[in-house]
Amino acid sequence: MKINYFFFILFFLYGLLRAQHRELPPFKNYPPKEYAAGNQNWDIDQGADGHIYFANNTGLLEFNGAQWQLYPSPNQSIIRSVEVIGDKIYTGCYMDFGFWQRDGKGLLSYTSLSKKANVGLVEDEQFWNILAVEHWILFQSLNRIYLYDTQTGDLDLIDLDVPLTKSFNVDGTVYFQASGKGLYRIKKGRTELVNSAPVLCSDVLVHMMPFGEKILLVTQNNGLFDLDEKGIAPAVLPIDKVLGGKAVYSVHPLKNGNIMFGTIADGLYIMDGKGEVKLRLNQGEGLLNNTVLSLYQDRDDNIWLGLDNGISVVNRSTAFSSYQDNTGKLGTVYTSLVTDAMVYLGTNQGLFYRARGADGDFELMSGTRGQVWALKSINGTVFCGHNRGTYVVTGDSARLISDIPGAWDFKLIPNMQDGILLGTYSGLYVIDKTGEDWGVKNKLSGFDISSRYFEITSQNNILVSHEYKGVFLLKTVPGFKKIKSFKLLGLPSAGFRSGLVKYRDTIFYISQQGAYAYRKDQGFVRDNFMSQELTGKTNYVSGKTFWDQNNDRLWGFTGNGLLYFSPRDLDGRPSVAHVSYPASLRRGMKGFENISAFNDEKYMVGTVNGYTVIDLDKMNPKNYKIELDAVLKGGRDGLFENIILEPEQKDFDANENNFGFRFSVAEYDIYRTVEYQYRLKGIYDDWNAWAPKSEAFFENLPFGDYQFEVRARVGGQISQNTVKYNFTVARPWYVSIAAFVVYALFIMVIIGLIQFYNRRYYKRQKKALIIKNQKELDLARIKGEGEIMKMKNEQLQNDFKNKSRQLAASAMNIVKKNELLNAIKKDLMPAIEDPQVKAVVHTIDKNLGDKKDWKFFEEAFNNADKDFLKTIKELHPELTPNDLKLCAYLRLNLSSKEIAPLLNISVRSIETKRYRLRKKMNLEHDDGLVEYILSI
Repeated sequence: MKINYFFFILFFLYGLLRAQHRELPPFKNYPPKEYAAGNQNWDIDQGADGHIYFANNTGLLEFNGAQWQLYPSPNQSIIRSVEVIGDKIYTGCYMDFGFWQRDGKGLLSYTSLSKKANVGLVEDEQFWNILAVEHWILFQSLNRIYLYDTQTGDLDLIDLDVPLTKSFNVDGTVYFQASGKGLYRIKKGRTELVNSAPVLCSDVLVHMMPFGEKILLVTQNNGLFDLDEKGIAPAVLPIDKVLGGKAVYSVHPLKNGNIMFGTIADGLYIMDGKGEVKLRLNQGEGLLNNTVLSLYQDRDDNIWLGLDNGISVVNRSTAFSSYQDNTGKLGTVYTSLVTDAMVYLGTNQGLFYRARGADGDFELMSGTRGQVWALKSINGTVFCGHNRGTYVVTGDSARLISDIPGAWDFKLIPNMQDGILLGTYSGLYVIDKTGEDWGVKNKLSGFDISSRYFEITSQNNILVSHEYKGVFLLKTVPGFKKIKSFKLLGLPSAGFRSGLVKYRDTIFYISQQGAYAYRKDQGFVRDNFMSQELTGKTNYVSGKTFWDQNNDRLWGFTGNGLLYFSPRDLDGRPSVAHVSYPASLRRGMKGFENISAFNDEKYMVGTVNGYTVIDLDKMNPKNYKIELDAVLKGGRDGLFENIILEPEQKDFDANENNFGFRFSVAEYDIYRTVEYQYRLKGIYDDWNAWAPKSEAFFENLPFGDYQFEVRARVGGQISQNTVKYNFTVARPWYVSIAAFVVYALFIMVIIGLIQFYNRRYYKRQKKALIIKNQKELDLARIKGEGEIMKMKNEQLQNDFKNKSRQLAASAMNIVKKNELLNAIKKDLMPAIEDPQVKAVVHTIDKNLGDKKDWKFFEEAFNNADKDFLKTIKELHPELTPNDLKLCAYLRLNLSSKEIAPLLNISVRSIETKRYRLRKKMNLEHDDGLVEYILSI
């Protein structure tokens, strides 16, 4: 066991190493997770529409280049065989066979032939093979062969007593192998034995086909045999040595006469007409699985592999082939050079070489391990720019001629024999040849900036591009001995991943801002044609370019692929050609893209683990047709369903206003990127941006007429057709004609009601206005009367004030009179005994107590304040006339001192009277007597 394990390790390592030897066509793997179906794929075929169909473990699997679609088998069993004939896809599975046909919605629907014909199938019968012979379809199981007549619909069978293994159509004759009995054929409706050689009885016959003048038989375990009228004999072919010991499971002849062999444990082999192995592809080269269950060549010569675990497609006829180093020995390719004898690869691991035309390993050149930046052949001498310095390469050896670190590039100096300008990390140097030896002649002193991109102008000046600083113009002294002066040009500005190249007689600076041509008198001038092709925010990758002087092509790199400029034959103006090789597939080191010429039409592009060869002779233009695969409609519930594709115009309800469209181009070349562009006329009249998404959805569309248009672009080439689909979203009920009639009637009713209520309203308003005006007139009248009343009141107030003043004046006069009389009386009192004096005093007393004064005062007081005495008498009935007098005097706001003469009593008596008056009026201690009287 240890020995076997040891040899297994050796075999595995050998497989990894030999995987580096060959340039392989590009292929792509589709794991089961991607196509969302079963692991195993038992058979493959292609329809007239270019779609590829697989007999898969979980049903019929369809691929249109953009989407995968799985149709489960009718009884949920494994589909073992598939054959496309016309518009029908015939399949065989467990206990059933029949055909699929596309309905009006673009979906495949199944019709069972075995159940329709009501044939009695053998228990556990499975149908492994389908053949088309004239108008017959043959379904072969391990027990029988069923013959379906496509003209009459009749079904017949060939029943044998022994198990069948395989059946074959060879030039219109049907052969089949009967296990243990040999090879048979169907002739004139009967079976006859062709050969019963032991190998045909004991081994499985995988395939048989014409090969030269004989029929080639491929057995599963015993190799290849020739069959003719004389019998069978081993086929003496070189591939027999390769296939020896390998179990062959599937075989498929190619259109060019080559034959594909799918093995159980070692992947794919392709044999040419001489029996030589032209291609071997297995898990070591990147296949998902080494067990190839089925093989197919489509109409574009792509090879499809149905694996035990997934699907692979090999672009056999493509213009591309790839060399991949799976060991990590080679590293990333930064530069390459092809000479008449050798192929050189400069990588981050060193300088590698291989003889041109050989299939062996690339070998590391001794002493060159490290980063290689440039390889350049100048006048027959190969220079290698290395991180450690500069090498001259001869054959399989390299000699260090300069240890100045970081040799970026080399340029031949005009008019200087063997003079070469070297750009390094630390500036520019001149190297030349003395005798047979190369060496550094001098440094161009005065300029020490890293010079990765540089070009010599026609005036022997030097332009140096630095991606972080910009472009420098260096003026040199004769002989390139030193830099006389230099300056940083203002335009164009510095650009990340920018580049500088001389194409023909013009120097171009290329950055994301555009491409600029250098003119002697103008400096850099924008070149619109080059800018449009090379730059742009979405398409720009790098300003790195390469001039193939032998073919006069300037190569550039973009996001979508490669392109090259070349002069037109008639006027010499530049034209551009595109090569579909998108950056996502190139796997190159950005900013260090590189391409070199193999020959006139073959070019080598470096990648992160090898290189890709592009053969321009195989870049044949194709006409591409885009297909509308499905139209879906959805309602407000968000669910979509397929609808009929055929009608030129389709009407949909207003609530069915969500739509989806699926489209595709049946293109399977992995380097031909398929992009789509669509628009929905009626709402979005402008085309959307190109994108790889192969479906479009529109939701909540308003009512109206629409036209969906979609076109494709494959590798930069527009499809020959534009698919159109017209449809109409009906008006919703609330904007229908009937609804508008109802709206009109409703509006008329509303207008009538508005008119009615307006009239009613205005009548009410008129009436209210009349009432209002009447009220206003009444108010005005009342206001006028009020004004008059006010004036009368004012007059009365004035009269009252006048009378009050008169009353007060009268009272004051009485006071003055009484004071005067009292004064006279007082003066006369000493002579009171005198009769005359006594008579005078008596007269004075009579006048002091004269009721006429009070009567006069009362009359005047009542005129001024006629209700007061009456009111206060009503409020306080117990008041005496003297109390009323006191109240009247207090009403006039007279003081006690002023009142005393009026009543002819002392001030103290007045105070006493006031106190008694308060008591009679029941006034509180804090209540003022005068304030109370004034308030009445």
